[in-house]
Amino acid sequence: MSDPVLCVDNFPPVDNWPDPQPLTAKIEPEAYPLDALPDTIREAVKEVAGFVKAPVPLVASSALAALSLACQAHIDVKRAEKLHGPVGLFLLTIADSGERKSTCDSFFTKVIRDYEAEQAEASKPVIEKYNADISAWEAKREGILSAIKSAGAKGSPTDELQNDLTQLQQDKPEPPRVPRLIYADATPEALTYGLAKRWPSSGVVSAEAGIVFGSHGMGKDSVMRNLAMLNQLWDG
Repeated sequence: MSDPVLCVDNFPPVDNWPDPQPLTAKIEPEAYPLDALPDTIREAVKEVAGFVKAPVPLVASSALAALSLACQAHIDVKRAEKLHGPVGLFLLTIADSGERKSTCDSFFTKVIRDYEAEQAEASKPVIEKYNADISAWEAKREGILSAIKSAGAKGSPTDELQNDLTQLQQDKPEPPRVPRLIYADATPEALTYGLAKRWPSSGVVSAEAGIVFGSHGMGKDSVMRNLAMLNQLWDG
């Protein structure tokens, strides 16, 4: 039989224990650095904040989002000698319902949306011409394919018809590019197609995070892939 083990602890009596330290820390928010904004932007932010009575950080985020969207197709920023990249931004503002998120966004994106509408209106004749051209092209293609099929059934040579088809394919009308700068609830596939075929610079802008984070592309099986895709698009 082994000898008994005597256990001795050095804990002080319960009455002498110190007060437990809190697991959370309260950090007082600092004032938004309005002075860091260029004069024109700072005055616009102050004016909108004074008018709609929304928090300054919320208003400034809306301003910076619209500004980066307008600039990102034209300039990059050089942060160091060998470190440069896009001026596009990822911005997330957490605010309660009724704190004027939509109103703040609309103040700064109105001119972008007006530009989209103006360009869409101006492009109508070009789009109509494209629709006519592509219809004529498709009719010619169907005619050549039908001729190739008929010649093949008769055992006739089709080399000349195939050359005509190749030439026609090279002459396929290109769709006109109409600016589409703002998306809200587009699928990742629609966004990438729009950037490739419609307009090469866009932003996903929404006053409701659920529209973006609750979209089809943010399911548990696809969220990592699509967030990586957004990061890759940001990098050009």
